[in-house]
This record gives sequence, C-alpha cells and structure tokens, in this order.
Amino acid sequence: MQRLTCVLIWLFLLGGQAFEIPINEYSERSLPEESGETTDDVDQVTLYSYKVQSTITSRMATTIIQSKLVNNSPQSQSVVFDVQIPKGAFISNFTMTVNGITFTSTIREKTVGRALYSQARAKGKTAGWVRSRTLDMENFNTEVNIPPGAKVQFELHYQEMKWRKLGSYEHKIHLQPGRLAKHLEVNVWIVEPQGMRFLHVPDTFEGHFQGVPVISKGQQKAHVSFKPTVAQQRKCPNCTETAVDGELVVMYDVNREEKAGELEVFNGYFVHFFAPENLDPIPKNILFVIDVSGSMWGIKMKQTVEAMKTILEDLRTEDQFSVVDFNHNVRTWRNDLVSATKTQIADAKRYIEKIQPSGGELKLSKIQKNVKQNIQDNISLFSLGIGFDVDYDFLKRLSNENRGIAQRIYGNRDTSSQLKANTELVLETLSQMDDLEDFLSKDKHADPNFTKKLWAYLTINQLLAERSLAPTAAIKRKITKTILQMSLDHHIVTPLTAMVIENEAGDERMLADSPPQDHSCCSVENDPHFIIYLPKSQKNICFNIDSEPGKILSLVSDPESGILVNGQLIGAKKAENGKLRTYFGKLGFYFQKEDMKIEISTETITLSYGSSTTSLSWSDTAHLGNQRQVLITVKKGKSVTLALDKEMFFSVLLHRVWKKHPVNVDFLGIYIPPTNKFSPSAHGLLGQFMNEPNIHIFNERPGKDPEKPEASMEVKGHKLTVTRGLQKDYRTDIVFGTDVPCWFVHNSGKGFIDGHYKDYLVPQLYSFLKRP
Repeated sequence: MQRLTCVLIWLFLLGGQAFEIPINEYSERSLPEESGETTDDVDQVTLYSYKVQSTITSRMATTIIQSKLVNNSPQSQSVVFDVQIPKGAFISNFTMTVNGITFTSTIREKTVGRALYSQARAKGKTAGWVRSRTLDMENFNTEVNIPPGAKVQFELHYQEMKWRKLGSYEHKIHLQPGRLAKHLEVNVWIVEPQGMRFLHVPDTFEGHFQGVPVISKGQQKAHVSFKPTVAQQRKCPNCTETAVDGELVVMYDVNREEKAGELEVFNGYFVHFFAPENLDPIPKNILFVIDVSGSMWGIKMKQTVEAMKTILEDLRTEDQFSVVDFNHNVRTWRNDLVSATKTQIADAKRYIEKIQPSGGELKLSKIQKNVKQNIQDNISLFSLGIGFDVDYDFLKRLSNENRGIAQRIYGNRDTSSQLKANTELVLETLSQMDDLEDFLSKDKHADPNFTKKLWAYLTINQLLAERSLAPTAAIKRKITKTILQMSLDHHIVTPLTAMVIENEAGDERMLADSPPQDHSCCSVENDPHFIIYLPKSQKNICFNIDSEPGKILSLVSDPESGILVNGQLIGAKKAENGKLRTYFGKLGFYFQKEDMKIEISTETITLSYGSSTTSLSWSDTAHLGNQRQVLITVKKGKSVTLALDKEMFFSVLLHRVWKKHPVNVDFLGIYIPPTNKFSPSAHGLLGQFMNEPNIHIFNERPGKDPEKPEASMEVKGHKLTVTRGLQKDYRTDIVFGTDVPCWFVHNSGKGFIDGHYKDYLVPQLYSFLKRP
C-alpha cells in the first residue's frame, strides 16, 4: 500500500509588508543606425544591441544580460537598465561602462555597503540607487544620465538552480528591451550529462515570433537561439514599438534510468540527483485551513473562495480532504477527512461560499505557538498569504518550522489563478554518470564551476531558512556570520549583503540593496511631503504643501464611488528659521454608500455609522467590522488599516515624538496602494493621480546643491524644473524610514497638480471637493 502524504494548506493574511514589481520600460524609443537595419528615426536614444546568454550545466543556470545604447540627442538623456530576474536567483556581478568610464561591483556586508553609499552622498559625489522588488520575478534597475553622443553598456550576471516542477525543468528569460534593437540575440546552452529526454520552447508571444526560435538538441547538449530581426521585432509592419515584451521559456527534462540516482563529482564538490521514473501520483491527505478573520474581509475572501472552488475540482478521487476555517474560533466542514468524490466536493464548495470573515488573533507569537502545539510531526504546513499587507516573513518562518513553504499571492494580479498554481504539489526528486570531468571539459559551454555554485546556492538558502527559525540570538548570530562570509566568498547578493558599484576613481557610486516593499500609489508623510508613484513612467514624483494649521486639504474626492479622504493640518510647537511646519493631525474617511465616517487623530479612532458611534484608542489592538463591508484594523500604537469591500485599502501610520520635544508634534501619515480602484472622476491632491498623467523628464544637469541634480519635466502642458532628492517611506521602519528617490516639484506642486494647492482646501472634514 502506498504511503499517504499529508499536507496542510493554509490560506492566510496578516498585516505587514510586501514587495512590488516595476514595469520594465524605457521612456525613449530608437533611432536609426548608420548601417544595417534601421530602427526608425523617432527617438534620441538607440538600443544598439540587447544580448542574453544562459548556460545551464546540470540544472545550475548562469545568465548574462547585456545592453548597449547610444545617445544621439544634442542634450543629456536619462537611460534606464531595468531587467527582471527569477525570484530566488542570486545576482553575482554587474558592470556598467559610460562613455569609456567603467563601473565595477563588489559585494559588501549590507551595513558597510549602505555606509559607503551614504559617504558618497555626503561628499556631494554621484550616488545612485539600484532597486529591486519581487513577485515571481525581481527587478534590477538603474538609471544613468549620459551626455550627447555618449555610449553606455550594462551587463548583469545572475545564477539560479532549476527545480523540477510538473515533470520538467523550466528556464525563463524575461525579455523587455523597451524598444527596437538593431541586434537582439538570446542564446540558451544546456549541458546535461544524464542526457535530455525532451526539450520544448512554448509560444509565449501569441504567435508573433513563430519559427524564430531555433532549437538544436543532441543527446546530452542543446542550444536554443532567438534572433529576431528589426522587422520581426515590430508589433506591426509600420510600428515603431517592439513586440519583444514577455518571457522566453525553455522546458526540458533529463533521463532518469538509474534507480539510485545520479552522483556528479567535479572540482572538489559533489551533487546527488535522485528522481525516480514512472511513479504514480501519491494519494494525499489534505486539510485546507482558511483564515476567516477580519483581515480577509472583502475582495480577499471572494478571491479565496473562487480559487478554492477551482482547487477542489482538481483533487483526485484517491485524495482525502477536509476544510477548516478559523478566526478566534475554529470550525470544521467535516470532522474527518473524506474522499474527494463529486458529491463531497460540491458540498465543500457550498460551505466555503457561505464563509463570512470576522474577528481573529493578532499576536504573531501566539499564532506561532498555537500552530506548534496543534500540528503533528507528520504534517507539512504550506502557507499562502494574500494581499499587499501580508506579513510574508512571518509566514515563511511558520512554514519553515513545519516542513513546508510559504508563497505570496499578490492582490493586483489574477489572485485565484495564483492560489491554484501554488497548491500544485510536486514530487521533486533527482539520477549517475561516470567520467563527468572528461565530458564537461570537452564542452566550451559547460560551466566548470557549476558544482561550486550549486553548493553555495543550496547551502545559503538552507542557512537562511535555519536563520529564520533560530531558537536563540546566539545561534542566529552564528548562522548570520556563516551566510555573510559565504556571500562575500562567492560574490553574490543575499539578504545580508549589498552590491556596491563604483568607478575606478570612486567618485561615483551606486548601491544594489535588497528589495523594498510595495510602492503605494500615493502617500503623505511629515510636513506634509507627498510622494506620487507613477507606474507607467516608473518614477516617483514628490512635492510639499505649505499651508496653515487648521486648514483641511482634500486628498481623495470621488463622489461617483462615494469615497472621500481629507486631512486637517496641525502646526509644530514653534517656528524654525521663520517657518512653522505643518503636519496632518487628523484624517477623515467618508464611505458614502456605506453611510460610514471614520475620524483618525493622533489620539483616537472614531467610527460613525448611522446613529451609532464607536471609539478606539491607539493603545488598543483590534479588528472592527460591520455588515457595511468596512473593516478597521488597529495595531497598537502603530497603524490603522481600513478595508472597503470594493477592493479599497488605506493605511494610516502614527508618528509619536518625545512629548517634551521643543518643536515636533505627533502626526499621521497615509498610504494608498495602487490596487485601489477609484472612478475616473476621482480627484484631490492624491486622487487625481489614480489616472496617471504622461510625464517626460530630460536634460538632467548639476543643481545648485551638488548632491541634488536638476532636470526638466514636461507634464500637463507645463515645463517644470525638478530636483532629484530623497523622501521617506515609513511602512517598514516607523522610526527612521526607508529612502525613496524622487523628482521634487517646487512651489507646492505647481504645474504637477491641477490648479493651485489652495483649490484643494475644503470647509469640513467630510466635505467633497467642489470642482469648477
């Protein structure tokens, strides 16, 4: 009798942080070259070549992406190198050559790297910031300003392990050059000593490049080439836009004839692959545990229900399952596991459809303790966290502790399909060949160091998992020291290291740091600083509003959706340098269709609906929901999250200062995620940017402050002078914040916002903005 595998699937959401994926695009298009195929005289920056080379040796992949551009404009131009790499890949090298000056990379401990970056800024030297963020991919992004006629070359190296999923290994290369390239070439070389059972390149570009990929496959080696001409790259015969925008995917599997697996010994390292052939799927005992606390209110619960219905349909009759839902209480659909018959699945669907989220446990330590006490040693815990505010680090720690994995489900993507994909349980095993060294030495595309890289990759990942579960601080420090040393020895960027990129003279420096959290579409902090993230342009635009204490500003005014957000200003205790700073001391939220008003001040949170009023203190930790589809979550002394059923979320942070501070006062910050769907008529200082304006930033040049370059920005028919600087995002670090590079618009956002900032003053905390 075959052994049953017992798996626990946990659909969960906790307050916390997430990451984001910027869209990879250049703001310019392409110019013709002097010879060969032209790329149309419609742009001032030419993408001369875009090359990708991947070498896969025994499932260890090393990829190099190279891009060469030239500025044909009579003015300086900003050029972006923005590539997506697979989640979990390690960046190992980056070089950049700008007009003959080469920037090289070194790996440093993260705090050392940040210190070097800060030193460069403090001395007025050029200091850039290379940003990354994750979904199923991560982004490596840098932007440089190049003078007229200058050439720039970028080259990025990263490595990853290929894992067998659904019967094959899959290698994805994200191609998004952003414009037509005079020479575009992708080469994937595969060397598998076991021999290849099959190789397939699926059509991922909707037939546009049918016949372009060329596949050469031998018994143990394969080569995939993708070289579209300029004409083939065009979206249409007369288009200047490129159709190369997506993933080139190579799928293959290896022969697995040896039952004992394959042992490969090379260059002082060995790896044992074991993947038995022709195994029937193992019957599984699956318990679906669904978080139905208040944090799952609204669209998250709807998405979970839809995904669960699809997941249940995929169960086989040999499987046994049940459903448990929990908040502060626990309910079961069936007390025992039942066979996945059509009748039982239909009944389970009806049960799930009736779930109504409410209540819940907020203390993470208590949740972790409860799971540890109740889960059995022979059960694995797989956690799926939904939404932009999920505490993914906690879910990883929870799953690692119970022999499972955690996956993040992003609310701004097809959530139900992500949930379904992440519940596909795959047996991952591995198979032996003699004379490996002789075989590899004869192939110029084989990586001679693949076993060393593979060992480092797997060891560091294992240590990172152990670090998250370390029972004492001393053990955690010891593991951290080992990971750090391995990261430095093998020259790879891990969560403990940063890549410092600088020229030979050391007077220009950039930092490739770990991925930041999600962009909010719009946020307001401090006195007050507005940060507007424009996803199409991949730019952060900032401005301040200089007004008076007591004034009320319209942040979001959307009468069509019946949603309003206003903020009332308070002043500092006294003026500094002749100026009195102002902050948001009170925020008002009005959800008209739900007949609900929420007032958040630095002292209390007040909820009014109909004739009822409920007040909470910042010293409380609570979930508060009602039948009007509004949920308020308070984290003691830190934040308030508002969730409205129509895919709306708002996050408010509380900033406490020393009560005896001679100047500063407590204040509020507000963050609005880009997934919020307001009506096209939404307005206000933040609301107007839900419909992104077209901007063009050019002619970057030194500013009055050598640390803050200037540029010209065209937006809404205006030409503005903007200044490069940093603002703070406090969502992950409430005390010091995270630096957010942005272009600053002067004079209270004049030219960037519609009209004058005084046009956004409203008489009452719950007044909609009157527009002409």
